[in-house]
Amino acid sequence: MHTLEEGQKFERYRIIRPSGNGATGVSYEVEDTRQQRTVLLKIIHPWTLLPDAARRQFFREMQAISGLKHPQLAPILNYGEWHGQLFVSRIYAEYGSLLNEYGRNRFRPPLLVEDAVTYATQIANTLTNIHHLGYIHGSLTFSNLLINQEPTPSQLDTLLIADAALATFVRRMGQSPVAFFPMSAAPEQFEGQTTPASDQYALAVLLYFWLAGRPPFLGTHEEIRNQKSQGIIPSLLPFNANVTYGLENIIRRALSANPGHRFANVNTFVQALRRVLEVDAMRSPKQDAIILTTATQRPTEPDTEPVRRIEPDAPQPHPEPKLPPTPRPEPNSEPLPEGPIPTTPDPLPSGPLPLEPDIAQPIPDATPFAPPEIEPVKPTRPEPSPKKENLTDTEPLPAVKLPPLPANDTYLVITPPITHEPITYPLTSPETSLGHAGSSDILLDQDDSTSRHHALIRMENSQHRIYDCNSASGVIVNGQKLVPEQGQQLDNGDKILIGNYVLIFYSSQPVSYNAQQKEHVLS
Repeated sequence: MHTLEEGQKFERYRIIRPSGNGATGVSYEVEDTRQQRTVLLKIIHPWTLLPDAARRQFFREMQAISGLKHPQLAPILNYGEWHGQLFVSRIYAEYGSLLNEYGRNRFRPPLLVEDAVTYATQIANTLTNIHHLGYIHGSLTFSNLLINQEPTPSQLDTLLIADAALATFVRRMGQSPVAFFPMSAAPEQFEGQTTPASDQYALAVLLYFWLAGRPPFLGTHEEIRNQKSQGIIPSLLPFNANVTYGLENIIRRALSANPGHRFANVNTFVQALRRVLEVDAMRSPKQDAIILTTATQRPTEPDTEPVRRIEPDAPQPHPEPKLPPTPRPEPNSEPLPEGPIPTTPDPLPSGPLPLEPDIAQPIPDATPFAPPEIEPVKPTRPEPSPKKENLTDTEPLPAVKLPPLPANDTYLVITPPITHEPITYPLTSPETSLGHAGSSDILLDQDDSTSRHHALIRMENSQHRIYDCNSASGVIVNGQKLVPEQGQQLDNGDKILIGNYVLIFYSSQPVSYNAQQKEHVLS
């Protein structure tokens, strides 16, 4: 079929101007001469006539889709066949799609994280309704996301989704003259398979673009296809400083090359996004510093300067006064015991000794630059140096220094085999995957002995259980190797070995227990 020109008639529609083309057909802005209004006309598969079976299937599917009512689904006004050509007409969005000039300026990335997730939630709600009816959009991209209202500074735009199920119908019943796939196509669609998980993948691509200002895959058609099939996804963190490691993990999972490794549905996907935003909003900046952003990132130590000021006391030739024991009422969460002090005292390896109350610490801090011989500290606190012993009572538990987490958090302390920098990862999702694959929630990429999908931690009946996902080297919990696919419940302090990684599981504890664990956790 040749391209229709301005003023031509197609059924009851008068052509105003072409409006683009894609995998399903050619679109025109037209005037509905019967209703006296402007609508958008899409001529389906104009390259060749479809067989009778395809035309009958088209009418069945359009009857079901046109009956689906949702405030963010662009309604179908009419559909039919004219001179052997199938067509669909829908409302005409005055402000166009996100692909035109206005849409690109209005949605210029990177968007605020909260705004991007809100738009993703709008789209996911509409896709959920389509999936419940038993259909798949199949071609979610910027060209079929329409701006439905006049933008105002006080509220976000309302997006409409157009062309639901049309691309899936054409790929199944017809054949485009070119192998056209949008930027958001899922890997399985290149093999002719489209599922609801394909729409989830497309939504994750759009969200990635809104946050990073670039798509997750760049290159030629063949290069992009290989990147998608291999799960090669650049990190979001260098492109947007407001994106956290937890948020990136959620998006990476939705972009998994294997549809079975994505979320159960698009609704679960956006719920996970919302949960991680809530966790990030409650987390303090100090806790944000210890969340793993790259394999080599080190947590910031804002208390380094106060600790270094106390260093002149470390070489004092008077370590003997530390012997008088004073019972420690409760470990203090002050960060003063941290820092380089534990590396200097030699007499401490004799064993754990009773500790001075931590309230003695401000006294030596008041005279940090005094010569080592001056001992005016002793009248008020006769044992300033026992601060070095602050770590001795943790010798039965190999200690690492980490900022405290909220008492209600369940988390892992992960020690990588190369950097040996302990990392704290909160377990906030119902499922947490661990492995070498880029889509894993916890990326274990410093050890070649870890499998791509090595292990899974799942919340079951308010308890966390760990599963070995048929890994090559296995999962060892407290010295016992797990049987693949048979879960084991995790208890507080359990030690997990995955390859050369060491992970310690911590569950929620009473306040008194957390007070004792704030500065020292097992590694």
